[in-house]
Amino acid sequence: MTETWPPPTWAPPGRAAPSRPPTPADPSPVRLLVLAIAGGLALEAGLRGGAANAVVAAGVACLVAVLLLDRRLRRTASRRLALASLVPAAFLFVRASPWLAASNGGTIVGLLAMAVLFDRKGSRTDTGPGDLARRLGLALPTVLRAPSLLAPLRPTPSAESARRLARVGRAALVAAPVLGVIVVLLASADPVFASFLHPDLHLGPVAGHVAGAIAALAVLLAIVAAATADTDGPRRTGTFGAVEIATMLALTAGVLALFVVAQLVALTGAGKRLVEASGFTPADYARRGFFQLCWATALLLGLLALIERLSTAGVRENRAIRVLGAAVPLLALGLVAVSLRRMALYDQAFGLTMLRLWVVGAAAWFGIVLVLVALRNLGVGGDRRWVFAGAGLAMVALVLLADVADPEAFVVRHDVARARSGVVLDAGYLRHLSDDAVPAILAAEHGSPGPQEAQALRDAAACTDRRRGAAALNLAAVRAESSAGQRPCRAEAP
Repeated sequence: MTETWPPPTWAPPGRAAPSRPPTPADPSPVRLLVLAIAGGLALEAGLRGGAANAVVAAGVACLVAVLLLDRRLRRTASRRLALASLVPAAFLFVRASPWLAASNGGTIVGLLAMAVLFDRKGSRTDTGPGDLARRLGLALPTVLRAPSLLAPLRPTPSAESARRLARVGRAALVAAPVLGVIVVLLASADPVFASFLHPDLHLGPVAGHVAGAIAALAVLLAIVAAATADTDGPRRTGTFGAVEIATMLALTAGVLALFVVAQLVALTGAGKRLVEASGFTPADYARRGFFQLCWATALLLGLLALIERLSTAGVRENRAIRVLGAAVPLLALGLVAVSLRRMALYDQAFGLTMLRLWVVGAAAWFGIVLVLVALRNLGVGGDRRWVFAGAGLAMVALVLLADVADPEAFVVRHDVARARSGVVLDAGYLRHLSDDAVPAILAAEHGSPGPQEAQALRDAAACTDRRRGAAALNLAAVRAESSAGQRPCRAEAP
C-alpha cells in the first residue's frame, strides 16, 4: 500500500506556511442571491436616472436586508448602523438636490463601512483613519473571494446527468444544419416570421444595462463578504517621541499665532494702510480668501492626524505635549471664525449659492472637529481615539440637518430677501437649481415682489423637460410638477 502525501507548502525558514482561510459559505445562499440580484437591478436602474429617486433607495434597502437577514451582521451596533443608513437613503426619495444626493450617498457608504468593517472585532469609538484603511486592506482578500459565498448553489451533476447532456448535444449538432436551412427559407417566405429573427433590439444599451447590473451585484456580494472578514489586525504605533511631536506642534502653533496677530493688526489703522498698499480696498480684503482659509483648515486637520499617527505610545501623557496639542486646534478655530466672517461679507455682496452654503457647512464641521481634537489632547476620553468617530457622527448629523432643512429652498428665500432690499436677483442661478427649489420660487413670486423680480422668478420657475423613468420617482419632482404644471414651459437655455 502506497501512502499519498499532500504536496508540500513552501515557507521561509523559521516561519509557518501562510494560511488563507476561505470565505465561509453563506447560511442562506438562495435568499442572498435573490436579494442581491434585486438590489443590483434597482441600483443599476436607479442610478441611471440620477441618485435621487426611490429606486436607488430600494436598492440600498435590499443591501441592508441582505446584511440583517440570517445574522450576517453579528453585533448589535453593526445592525443599528446598517438600519441607520436607511434614513439618508429615504431622503434620496424626498429631495432632488444633487448636493444632497451626493452627501446622502457618502453618508450611506460611511455607515455601511463602519457596520461591516467592525462587525467581528474592534471598537468604532477607538479608531482612526489609519485603522480604517488597514481594515479595508485586510478585508480585500475576502472581498475578492466573494463569489464563494454562493458555493452551495453550484450544481454538481451526476454521471448519469452528464451522459444525458452529452446525448442531447450530439442530437442538436445533427439537426442544426438542416434546421438552419429551413429557417432561412421560412424567413424569406414570411416577413412576420423574419421579424422574429431580427427583433428591434439595440445591443449597446442592453449590454450596458447588463454590465451595470452585474457590477452592482458584485458590489453587494463584496460588502457581504467583507462582513465575514477578520479585519482586526495589530495596531501600528509611531516612532516620534516627545521632542519630535513637541517640535511639530510648536511650529504649527507659531504659524497660527502669527495669523491671529495679522488679523488683529488688520483691525488697526496700520493694517488698513497695509491692505491699501497691497492694492485691495478694505471691502475686497474682507471678502477674499474664504476658500483658501477652508483649505488651510482641512490641511491642518490632516497634519494633526499625521502627528497622532507618528506619536509613540504614551507621548500624550507629557504635560507640554498636552498643552501644545490643545493650543493648536484652539488657535485654528480662528481660521474657521475668520473664514465664516468673510463668507458672510461675500454673501452680502454676491448672494448665496449651494456651493457657498456647502462650504460653510464644511467650515462648521471643521470647527466641531477642532474642538473635539482639543478635548482629546487635553485628556478627555482617556487613551481611546474617539475623535474619528465623533467627527463622523458630526458629519452625519449635519447631512441629516441639511436633509430636513431643504437647503435649495433656503437659498431661494435668502436670495429673494436680499433682492427685496434692493440687490439684483440672480435668476440665472435659480434656474439651475433642482426641483427642490420650485415651490420656494413660486411662493416668492406670489409674495408681491417688484415687477422685475417677479419676471425673474417667473423665468426661474418655468418648467423644463419632465423627468422620465426612475428619475420621476421623487417627491420633490412630483411636487415641482404639480406646482408648475399650469405654467408654459420655456425653451432650454443654450
